[in-house]
Amino acid sequence: MSHFVFVYGTLKKGYSNHHFLLDASFIGQGRTQDKYTMFADSIPYVCEQPQTSYIYGELYQVSDDILLALDQLEEHPCFYERKEIPVLIEGKIYQAWMYFCHHPSGFLVPDGVFIEGETGGRKDGKLGR
Repeated sequence: MSHFVFVYGTLKKGYSNHHFLLDASFIGQGRTQDKYTMFADSIPYVCEQPQTSYIYGELYQVSDDILLALDQLEEHPCFYERKEIPVLIEGKIYQAWMYFCHHPSGFLVPDGVFIEGETGGRKDGKLGR
């Protein structure tokens, strides 16, 4: 069986964990249909509340084995929790899995775009706006 997975952090092309997706099919770049909030330190964390911005990333079609490997990487359901959400890719809506964190840390990423090696957001080091 195959699954759609929307990635927004270190799993994106050119980033440190992309090797997990080498056998996956790249569908395209896009964003979430709904707004969420992203925080980041060395890795990004997306929370369902408050609704700050769209989250931008990449959509992949993955096998059961790849999904299981991603769950292990993301420590689902203990650290990140995988939930199915609508994502907009090149004008088309897909239902895709995305990983959410209930205990984020780091800086607010107000535009929902994670860039590895950058944190953005507040300069005082406090969580939130």
